[in-house]
Amino acid sequence: METTPGANSNSAIEGSDDDTASDIESLTGSGLTNFSWKRCFCSEPAFICIYLMLTLTLLSSFLTVVIVTAVVLSPFAHARGFSDTTCSVVNSTRRPLRSHCPVCSGTGCSLPCIVVFVVFPVGQLENQTARLKEDESQLHSTCTLQPNCKQSSQQIERRTAEYEAAFGVPGASFPCFANGDEVIRTRRFQESHVLHGMIWPSFLFLLSSIILVAVVRRRHCTSSVEMALNPTAFSCFNESSTSLTNHTQLSTSAEFDLEPG
Repeated sequence: METTPGANSNSAIEGSDDDTASDIESLTGSGLTNFSWKRCFCSEPAFICIYLMLTLTLLSSFLTVVIVTAVVLSPFAHARGFSDTTCSVVNSTRRPLRSHCPVCSGTGCSLPCIVVFVVFPVGQLENQTARLKEDESQLHSTCTLQPNCKQSSQQIERRTAEYEAAFGVPGASFPCFANGDEVIRTRRFQESHVLHGMIWPSFLFLLSSIILVAVVRRRHCTSSVEMALNPTAFSCFNESSTSLTNHTQLSTSAEFDLEPG
């Protein structure tokens, strides 16, 4: 069977149109995907959100390091100079303590404050008398046992009575830690507390700083998206447009070649 030139021409044109449509679909799809990604992650609002999140992380980690240094590291370092010894209770007294705790907000309200004086050996033939403190975090407190504001008044009273019965009876002896005229009953902070309290916030601060510097240095991606929003400068479709133009020109040339002379 013979084929006419017109049939060949129509078949070539239809095949060319199908190829062109598939090329347009593939190129346009990849371009839109690339553009959507850039628009989502490199837009001005996204950059501002990332910048604010990293800045808040930096500030929070820095404040955490400062707080841990003041609350944990400083008392721990001071308590390292304390040595083991044995304390004997000389006397103990209770006094009312005016406090700003929520459980003591009324006029004339006070919480129980127990003060214990102990004697401990210094050298071989000398003894030292000092006011006992519960741990290194209460060295600047006037009470031996500082009331806990998170407890109710009944819990504070019960805790004070138990402490007085255990460590406030004259003549009672128990292990303690002394350094000069300062004496504490127990150590509150260990090396693990200091390590965890300092390493993790410092690591978070360093990591946030690195990410923030990287984000700022990559800030030019926003300008790329702004250029992409301009149709004449849409870089995602530049190569697509060039490829489609060349393909169309080739298809047109093939069409003219197939037409009968």
